[in-house]
Amino acid sequence: MNWNWAKSSLRQRLLVALLIVAVASAIRAIFFGGLGRGIPYLLYFPAVTLAALYGGMLAGCLATILSAALVFFWIQRGVMSPIESLAMAVFFISCTLIAVICEVLLRAQARAKLAQEKTEAANQELRRAMAERERAEGALRETNEYLENLFNYANAPIIVWDPQFRITRFNHAFESLTGKRADEVIGKSLELLFPPAMVASSMALIKKTTSGERWETVEISILHLDRKSVV
Repeated sequence: MNWNWAKSSLRQRLLVALLIVAVASAIRAIFFGGLGRGIPYLLYFPAVTLAALYGGMLAGCLATILSAALVFFWIQRGVMSPIESLAMAVFFISCTLIAVICEVLLRAQARAKLAQEKTEAANQELRRAMAERERAEGALRETNEYLENLFNYANAPIIVWDPQFRITRFNHAFESLTGKRADEVIGKSLELLFPPAMVASSMALIKKTTSGERWETVEISILHLDRKSVV
């Protein structure tokens, strides 16, 4: 079966059908000339089938018409008995069915090939997207690792809190500043970091940041664990 049927021109398919019928006729003349009028369609059934498999319904119908014409004018000399006429009719009907079936098969093959190409293209696009995502995830991991190291090992005290002013991150420098370990303060209010007398004023300053106020410089006292020194 012709895998490039959809790309073959009609002219090319019809020329191939002509060639196939011509080859079948030459073989009959050379090797089966002694049959005379006997078995006139011996080679033309396979010829029509090959032509239809290659070129579809039109090529098969052309091969059928040419074969019938050769049988009538060449093999049967323009004269047919009733039985031979019936055989001719059966040949026409059978070959037409063969041509239609081959056309359906070729079209189904073309659709399957197109679907396969679309699937392959979609798979390639998916692989490209997955590769791009892996690269992005790798870059994100590197960035996160860098920021994590920067946060943990920075000399400056760094603290992070949520909208409810609960502590969510607490770096090593802040642990040294306050004498408190991160696991002791995570999830607790910022208020525990300030001297009792300065909790209200310190929290008021911090809450102003939620309204979009920016600080150039500001000093907030932090209470050390021994509660005797304010830094």
